[in-house]
Amino acid sequence: MVLITIGISVTFGVFSSAFRLPANAQSESPSPAPVKRALLIGIDKYQSENIPELRGAVNDVEAAAQLLMTRFGFRLNSIRRLINENATRRAILEALNELAKVSGPRDWIYIHYSGHGSQVDDLNGDEKDDQKDETLVPYDGRTGNIPDIIDDELGDVLGKFISPNVVVVLDACHSGTATRGVTVRSRSIPEDTRKEIYRQLQPTTRAIIPLTAQHHILLSGAAAGDLTLDGPIDGQNRGIFSYALQKTLATAEMNVSVRDLIIGIESELNRIKGQMGLVDMPEPQVEAEGNRINGSLFEVNQAATSAKTQSMRPWIEVQTIQKGRILLKNGALMGATVGSTWLIYPAGEMGFAPGKGIAAARVVALQGRDAEANLQPAAQDIPQGCRAVAVAPGPATKEIPVLITIKSGAPRLNIRQELQKIIPDLKFVGPGDFARFIIEIAEQRCQIFGMAGLTPIDDFKLTDMAEAIQRITRQLMRAVASADLLSLENATASIRVEVSIPEQITASLGKSSRDIRVATNTEAPRFRVRKTGEARNNANSLQLQLRVSEDSYITIVDVDQEGGINLLFPNEIQGRDFYPNGKVKGGETVLVPDTLGEGNRARFNFDISLPHGIDTIRVFATKEPSTAEMIRQFIRNLNQLPGEQRGGLPQGSPFGQLRRDLVRVAVNRGIKVTSNHDGKTPFPDSGAADDWNAASLTIVVEDANKP
Repeated sequence: MVLITIGISVTFGVFSSAFRLPANAQSESPSPAPVKRALLIGIDKYQSENIPELRGAVNDVEAAAQLLMTRFGFRLNSIRRLINENATRRAILEALNELAKVSGPRDWIYIHYSGHGSQVDDLNGDEKDDQKDETLVPYDGRTGNIPDIIDDELGDVLGKFISPNVVVVLDACHSGTATRGVTVRSRSIPEDTRKEIYRQLQPTTRAIIPLTAQHHILLSGAAAGDLTLDGPIDGQNRGIFSYALQKTLATAEMNVSVRDLIIGIESELNRIKGQMGLVDMPEPQVEAEGNRINGSLFEVNQAATSAKTQSMRPWIEVQTIQKGRILLKNGALMGATVGSTWLIYPAGEMGFAPGKGIAAARVVALQGRDAEANLQPAAQDIPQGCRAVAVAPGPATKEIPVLITIKSGAPRLNIRQELQKIIPDLKFVGPGDFARFIIEIAEQRCQIFGMAGLTPIDDFKLTDMAEAIQRITRQLMRAVASADLLSLENATASIRVEVSIPEQITASLGKSSRDIRVATNTEAPRFRVRKTGEARNNANSLQLQLRVSEDSYITIVDVDQEGGINLLFPNEIQGRDFYPNGKVKGGETVLVPDTLGEGNRARFNFDISLPHGIDTIRVFATKEPSTAEMIRQFIRNLNQLPGEQRGGLPQGSPFGQLRRDLVRVAVNRGIKVTSNHDGKTPFPDSGAADDWNAASLTIVVEDANKP
């Protein structure tokens, strides 16, 4: 189970490179009223030519600032941003120390760093495991005698904060591992070998700062020795960890616990993993005192922290372009992609309650960080100052960029021509371009990777050309169908859904201590094919653990290794008393099936079968049975199509109509239909309104005979 916890949030923004704390914060006696302060650091471009550029660090900071201001009530002049050349070693350390100096005992402190990380030999003997200090690489790092910022220095500064409400997010890694995907990069560089410049730092933090004095929650994008990724998500380059964290915070309850936040991030990382064609992902971790894991992100009386400035949802400003067309300011930072749907609320709205929306809008074009959208109904007047909140993302793009690399000694194959005959929407790209899939062909082997080029999606001997083409096609169909399924989201949902493998939850949530380190488990569960007559167990038969926050109707959909789309639950053979119509109670833990052995009330099992590969599972929860039946009937109808069309290639998105229906259901719940609706636009209409949500899980079926 992915345990991503609230932690250090170092965000780098471009709103102001010369941040100054508010005048009242400069006094030696801070006001007793809590102040919300943030330091956001983002570095895409480095002074040294030897450090690879990143593409998503500054976007991480911009999005964090938007989230903090519109949802959590941070003021613009209390958010300091250090971007690119302004994020030097000296500037970062001075900003951290100044923030510690002016902060009061009840202040909210949010620190976010997005950029490269690295390592250096430990010089004070506090790193018992790998004898390495982890580092953050400043803009001027690796130039002259400028050292990185080592973890001991960061710990020293954090020990100076007197508030218990310090959240630190570090989206950087220290492994130095490269990826095959040019547009998906590791946020790390090789360790610094210049030992002499680190000796002058005389790191003694662990001997000075007792653990009990460090009240902060540290959330890092990867454990030491692991890597974090920087790449395109929803049309914008982002740090994958920062994106998952911020998206979870956007919809979580205001007093969300660290534990629940971890669960939400886990769900989002699993969704991203399926969309990016990743088998495994980096494993973020959290460090905090044990009693903080079950507590709120910020341990503070929210009524005393300008509660009126806190919003139920992050929002963006709406500007009218012309009748029926609007501009969503900074929309791309908050997930506005072409085809995405938004609800429009009156000026000053903070609650964004169902039925209070005045219009809906669908994005038709992006302009940098802004987005243009068409109103529905088009005749609706949008007064100055209206606000927009996200409903659902747009569909996955139809075009499929593929990079094929043929290594020396590999057979000469007409693989591009053969693949394009079957999948016309393939676009073959070069080494410097973005690739949704990477295919590497060696002398006797073919490997297929997702966009990061890490663990292969498929790996097989290259013997028969026709068989190879069929296998590659099957994997592309599966991956595209999975990405489309995983993009079925409802950002307005109040229902919370969790799905996992039972053993993973026990292993990952069972830890509790002071100085707790909870690592996320983003590795896909691995299974093997069940042999005839073999007893069922957790290695050869799938059992899902589900939990929903409210009474709901559950629907489980699977995209299998061949691209087939299947309705797993409810099904025709289940026992009559086993969650009839898929209805489960809120707050209860549900196992589907209930057991793998004797006494199986479900009367079915999910046995693992051939072929080997990856399955993507999506669990939908709806309040109304009619919405659940709509989803189920769509999957049944899809299964009646010819096999080659079920995965959506070359016919395009297999879930297009279901997406439109689910968006309509969510919009109808949020919008107040007005008298000037012309009745011709897709929504709002007189159709059903419902609250629904979904969560996902990816599993790997291993080939025991693979060399």
